[in-house]
Amino acid sequence: MPIRRATPADFPAINAVCAAAFHDDELFGDMIHPLRDQYPEDFVHFFARRNRENWWDYAHEIWVATVIENGKEKIAGMGEWERMGRANEGWGIGWWDPRQLLKPAQHHLNTLSGRIWPNRAAKELRLENAFVEAHPFFHHHWSGARADSWYLDLLAIHPAYQGRGLGKELVAYGMRRAKRDGVCCSVVASRIGEKFYLTCGFDTPVGWATEGEGNPLKGAAGGRILFRDADELEKDEDEVWRVRNEGSDRENERTK
Repeated sequence: MPIRRATPADFPAINAVCAAAFHDDELFGDMIHPLRDQYPEDFVHFFARRNRENWWDYAHEIWVATVIENGKEKIAGMGEWERMGRANEGWGIGWWDPRQLLKPAQHHLNTLSGRIWPNRAAKELRLENAFVEAHPFFHHHWSGARADSWYLDLLAIHPAYQGRGLGKELVAYGMRRAKRDGVCCSVVASRIGEKFYLTCGFDTPVGWATEGEGNPLKGAAGGRILFRDADELEKDEDEVWRVRNEGSDRENERTK
């Protein structure tokens, strides 16, 4: 399936995909936005604010999965990967670069926008940033050999296009990059998405994003923290070569 880097022109479609994909999600949907059906445009705008801010974070890469309909490209899914630790070396920008000011500026604009146009889909506005505010409670899992990681920050496939392998292709991109950098891959899985991520190779559960006294995510469903460690990614590559070599050996036998 074709995937490519996102462009600013893609964001209206990306935001709509996120809202459709997370409508029934236990965190973005049920917990944070219980009034999303009454105010669907506010639910979309929540993702617009989030995605605009992360666009200006140079440790993040946003990719889109596309399909062709009636001869035109259509965005059917998105994946956002964050380079953490050693995985971000050589990719970011210096502390002195004025572009470092863009994400904080966007954050302040989002804050102002939220005060002028409150998110009516969120019954409790304090929960809008619950996931970000919960990071200190579970971020210790990214330490030691796992401090360097390609972290899957967000994955969304429009329900109309699920089951076509788009999500797996967006996941595979990050795993290939992690393998190249010699680091691990990680994700925080929703209750619904956990089985999918296990089948994609995130086979090492290490904890929960809901853990810790005072965690704003306390009581939320899902939130399993999953890794694919660097040595397992190396084994994946070894397995590819083994299968290829076995196929070559069988072909050689047939042609003797």
